[in-house]
Order: sequence, then structure tokens, then C-alpha cells
Amino acid sequence: MMHRPGHGYSDPNEGVDSVIASSVAAEALLEHLRIGPCTVIGVTSAATALIHLARYRPDLVRGVLCLGGVLSLNAPEVAEHMPREVRMLGRLRKLAPWAVNLIALAGQRTMRQKGLDWYLQRAFTDSQYDLDTLRDPETMALSRNSCQMLFAQGIKAWASDLDMLSHCWHEDLAECDAPIRMIVGRHGQYNQAELLLRHHSDSPGFELEIIEDAAQLIMYQQPELIAERISAAISDWRG
Repeated sequence: MMHRPGHGYSDPNEGVDSVIASSVAAEALLEHLRIGPCTVIGVTSAATALIHLARYRPDLVRGVLCLGGVLSLNAPEVAEHMPREVRMLGRLRKLAPWAVNLIALAGQRTMRQKGLDWYLQRAFTDSQYDLDTLRDPETMALSRNSCQMLFAQGIKAWASDLDMLSHCWHEDLAECDAPIRMIVGRHGQYNQAELLLRHHSDSPGFELEIIEDAAQLIMYQQPELIAERISAAISDWRG
């Protein structure tokens, strides 16, 4: 498992687009370990960097497995379905990064005051499936720990995640020869599954599997199924 630059208490790659920086880091790791070509696995928005890597280094990537769906905030066909505040963040990150940093600072102050449990409830307020999942004490503890690490690393890590969500990975998908398989919960936020099905189901090499009894927190909701899909992808693309 690899942490992206600026995550896992690592230093960010200053001045470099987050998707490119993460793609380059994954490329360097695969070359250092001498394990390419191989199956690479990304969780939600982190998969965008791996799709980018598969496009430019097909010799290193047999296939990309995406656990959880990801939509590009800056893609016109997606943006029109997003809440106004989400669209605003996507535009500001591109046009006025300093403004996004101010918003992030204000958000972190609020999180300090109200706590991570408050934040998690707010983050998944549009998905009853995810809210129900967070009622499990173990799942809540794991989610809280993940948020705590991101919170401790400051606004740069948060901005990096926003960069991932804003990246138009559809261009990489169109130019990528490696198979891309995405597993997404039916009940995720913003009608994610339906939008992915509508706009990418006919893309060559792209396979979308929609899981009925899952949402954004699919890793916690369907752990056995996820393990099976990882094993299947490795077997299918072994060559």
C-alpha cells in the first residue's frame, strides 16, 4: 500500500499537480520494486492517478481496479448534477487556490470545535446507507482515524484530495489501453452510479460494476465482495 505524496505524514510534492505527483510516485515505487507490469488498486479519487499512470506507462500496469466511484467535479456533464457549493469548490481550486485554502482553514477550525464525529455525519448526510454504516462502532472508529490523519496533515492534504476530485480523468480513460474496472455502490452521493453508467459505460476498456447494497463506504459495507473482486482482477489480468 502506497500513501500519496503529502499523505501518511509524507511531504507533498510542491508545485506539481496532485494527480501527476501521485502518478509519478507510484511509477517510481513500481520501478524500485521491479514488479511491473501489475494490477494496481485505488480507493475512490486516488484511482485517478493510477488511470493516469496506466495511460503513460502501459508497460507497468496490466489493469486498474477502482474501489468506489469517482466523478470529476470539473466535467460539465457531472458538474450540473452537483450541489452548488461543490461546484464552487471545483472552480475555485482551479481559478483561486488561495480562496480554497481559506475555506479549508475555516473548515478545520470548525472541526476542532465540533469534533470529527460531527464532520463525518455532515459528510455523509445525503446517503442514509453510509450514515447507517457509521453507526457501527468499529467502522466509526476507522473512519475517525482516517479523518484524524488527514486533519493532522493540514490543508495541503485536503487540497490534494480536491485536486484528485477535480481532475478530468475521462481524457486518460479515452487514451488508456489497460482495462479499467470500477466498483461503485448504488446508493452513493450525487447519483454517482447513475452518472458513471450514463457517461462511461460505452468507453472502451472500462467496466463498471454497481453493487446494490452499498454506497460510498463500500469498503466497509461489502468487505468480502471487495476481497473477491481484488482476487478476480489479479487473476484476470495476470497474463
